[in-house]
Amino acid sequence: MKVFAFALAVICAVGSISHAQMGGMGGGWPPVAIAPEDRVKLDLLELEQEVDKSLLREALTNLGKATMANPKADVVALSDFIQTKKASIESRAASMAEIKDKPFKAKRELSQARQAPKSDQLAQIEALQLGEVEIQLLQSQVGSYQNKLTTSIQELTKAEMNSEFGGLSPEQKKNDLDAARQQYDKVKARYVDYSKQLQAHQMDVLNLQRQLGINNMFGGMGGMGGGFQ
Repeated sequence: MKVFAFALAVICAVGSISHAQMGGMGGGWPPVAIAPEDRVKLDLLELEQEVDKSLLREALTNLGKATMANPKADVVALSDFIQTKKASIESRAASMAEIKDKPFKAKRELSQARQAPKSDQLAQIEALQLGEVEIQLLQSQVGSYQNKLTTSIQELTKAEMNSEFGGLSPEQKKNDLDAARQQYDKVKARYVDYSKQLQAHQMDVLNLQRQLGINNMFGGMGGMGGGFQ
């Protein structure tokens, strides 16, 4: 008898716990955190639903009694009232189900977002890869024109020195100086242009990395002109 009483007590305790966990959600709904404003709406809808169900039950009873008492009785108004209440109950049930499902919907959307990257994320990844390739090309161009710029500076300095102290004719000095300056301006413009493009692409790639949650991949670049790692 003691064993039977203990087993019965355990079963009752488990049943009480399960009922408490299911409480407040209308039977069968798992406990979820419903927002306070949604809880108020749900309580009002449930109250309206119970009232309409009672009215519908009473109207159906009256319709049955009237029909049984006089099959030819005019019950159009009562039938319309019943149809209106049915539509209200169905619509309200859908609204209640939507409110109850809202926490689950948020969890499902979050789970789906974590499981599969969105199309815009795939586009960002592709843009990131293309940007990294473009950075390698621009770094090579910047390095090449940096060497050319150094040579142009040396040639321009040499032409300026010759124009001051060289033994060439004034016309030759002027021609050499103009040619050296034109070459210097041309190389400098290309160097500056490639440098600006490189900086812009590096900023774009860094922004994409932040959006995708990727760590900085430019640690080995050495500023704006180092080798891409």
